Formats: sequence, structure tokens, C-alpha cells
Amino acid sequence: MGRAGIQQGLIPVLLDCFIYLCPIDPSLTSASLLSVTQHVEIIHLMELSFCINICLQVRLCTKMEHTNITLIKNIDLTNDDITMKLRIVRLWKLPDHINKKEVYSIEMILMDEEGTKITGTVSKRFLFKFSRLLNENIIIFVIKPNFGKVRSSYKYVDNTNKVVFVSSTQVERCNVFNGPQFGFSFTSLKAILEHKVLEDLSVDVIGEVQDLQPIKTFLNGEGIATKQATFKIQDLEGQVISVTLFAEYAEQLIEYLQKHPEEVRLVVILQFGRIKWWQEKPTINTSYHVTKLFINDDIEEIISFKKSITTTTDNCGSLSTTMSKGSFISIVTDDELFLKTEFINIEEVSEIKEEKHVVILATIIGFIEDKPWGYFGCTKCYKKVEPLILIDDKPKSPAEVEEPTIYRCTKCLIDVTIPIPSYTLHYQE
Repeated sequence: MGRAGIQQGLIPVLLDCFIYLCPIDPSLTSASLLSVTQHVEIIHLMELSFCINICLQVRLCTKMEHTNITLIKNIDLTNDDITMKLRIVRLWKLPDHINKKEVYSIEMILMDEEGTKITGTVSKRFLFKFSRLLNENIIIFVIKPNFGKVRSSYKYVDNTNKVVFVSSTQVERCNVFNGPQFGFSFTSLKAILEHKVLEDLSVDVIGEVQDLQPIKTFLNGEGIATKQATFKIQDLEGQVISVTLFAEYAEQLIEYLQKHPEEVRLVVILQFGRIKWWQEKPTINTSYHVTKLFINDDIEEIISFKKSITTTTDNCGSLSTTMSKGSFISIVTDDELFLKTEFINIEEVSEIKEEKHVVILATIIGFIEDKPWGYFGCTKCYKKVEPLILIDDKPKSPAEVEEPTIYRCTKCLIDVTIPIPSYTLHYQE
């Protein structure tokens, strides 16, 4: 390949590198770019000037003052020539569907200075441009973003739109943000308990930890040992709800308890938690890598909550049934619980007079085969639903009779259009 051919092939590569690097390092100038190109010694002055001019045009955004900032509530999906000032409240990376070691996309929860939130996404094809620019908790100017619709039925924020980072989008760092740091939007436990909160939208909750159960270990869908921590939280109104932490969040709690064995009172915030209902009782679960867990952090919300607990305790006695020092922070694994718990026979169960843990060792001697193996369950309480028979005065032949499309739960007294297929196994001990 001749000199001209090398030049023509290298210019696009250098241009891509310059455009990629310029927004990252404010110290880059035409002189520093010139030193780079002089090092390879194969670029004509005209071609070099073209590259530098393009790069300096990209860097104009770092020189300008962003006075016309668009708030999330004022987004016009048809106009992408805007500038937004946002804090990255949460950032996580989705793995590729085929190769789990590769990143498929970067997902974010973004917040403006009014505290309004919106999700953001960077697809795989643009990771090279934005991956080093985006970090959790930083403040950025997002210039010329695209917008799209959130397709998932479950939403992390109350916004059906999302910010999409594309090739024309530019990102700049900012050090000033006149808005909240974490953007908590607390949901009262009472509202959750009374079914007044949407189940397809994440929630933020705060409360004092109670009734911490032994830490469990189970194998997830990929066969990896995963921790699970279950406890209850109580708010300042005395409302109590169950919380379940999985994987990294359970590990975070274990690590905190091990580092702070003297703690007898824990206040936690679960941000972007997910509501799950089981047998008419709600539980707040962690959600993938999206949930954010705060444990006795030195932040305004937790400090204020602790002060309110102290005031209530002084005036009205103990606010909660906080466990005594030591027992509250004990961490027990399944194996330890198995070895330290009393073994009894099945006939001795009826003699137990108080709540306690026991282990019953039994042998399965047979399965009951004349019982049904499955049923359609209610989407709310999971109990069996019965098909509704719609009465039609018009006579029909057996071939014309359609399968029922509506089912009735006799417990919840609600109609179910898409019941949950459930399976049961009867056995004798």
C-alpha cells in the first residue's frame, strides 16, 4: 500500500480517536493533537487541519455556558436538540444474552435538579464512546440526546420515557447541582399494606430493622450459591413489613453486621425496591442490580429517622421490639441452624407449646397418585380459581362451547383472566 493509501485509511481512525478522547480530557488542544499526528509522520497539513478542526468543534461544548437547560417534565420527544443537567442516581450494566462476560448495555436512573427521574440507556454499539464518561453519583450535561419509550411492564421510575445516548449525543461533567443527592421518594408502609401502591413500580422505604432471620444460602438459576437475608422493618407510624435481600445486598448486610458487632439498632433505606405479594402479605425485595441499600449511613434521612425513634421512645416507651445486643446481629447459616437445632419425631409436634425451631427427619414412603397434579391459581393469593360459566340463552352444540376465559377466586372474590398454572405434589410420610 502506498503513502497516500495509508493516509486515507488512517485519517478516519485518528478522527474517531480524537472525537472519542476530546470530551474526556479538557487539556487536549490543537498543539497536543499536532504532537500526536507528528509522531506518526504520515498526515498532510491539510488533512491534519481537517482532523483538528472537527475535534475542536466537538470541544466547543466544553467552552459554552449551558444556560438553557431542559427539565425532564418539559421533554419534547420530537426535539433532541436540547441540553439536560442530570445526576446519575443509579448505574448498572446488563450482560450480553449470549456471552455473559460481555456488556450488552449500560442502564441508568437519571435525576434533574427538581428531583424528577427518568431512565437512561447506552446500547452496546456506543459503549466505546460513553463507558468511561458515565459513573454513578456524578453530574453531567447531556447534549442532544434521543428519547424512547420504556417497553418493560415493570418500571423503576414513574416515567414512561427514557433518555437514549446515541452517536450525536455529547456528555460533559458538571460540578454544581442544585438538587437532591439521592432523590428518595418514600412510600408509606401503610399504603403498601393497604394495596394502594402499584406493584409494577419500584418503591423507596425506610424503617428500623426487626426480627432478623438466619441468613440462608441457596443455588440460583445458574447454580451459583446465593445469600438471602430476611427481616422486617418498622416505620415511625408503627407499620411493619417484611424485607428480603438477595445476593450482593445480603452480602452487604452481612459485611456491615460483622464490622459493627456493637450495633443494636439498624435503620435501613431500600431504594428502588420491588413489592411482591404472597398469601395476601407484601414483601419488599431487592431488584437485580438496581436496588440501592443504605444501612445506618450518615445521611440526613437516616439521622432524622433515628432522632424520631429516640423521641418516640422517650415519650412512649420502646418504639419497637428491637432485639437485645448480640442476638440482633447474630448470623446463622443453614448448616449451623441444622446442627444446633433440636431433633424431634412427627408425633412430638403436637406437644410443642411455644414458638421454636425444630428439625424433623422423615422418609418419603410413597406418593399419592390419585390426586390432581396441578391447578389454575389466583394471581393475587395463588389459591385455586374456578372457571366462570357464562349463561347464554342461545343453545349451542358441544362443538360450539368455548373454554372459559374468566376465572373466579373464591378467596379474594376477584375475576382472573390469565390464571397462574400451579403444580402440587401429594405425598405420605
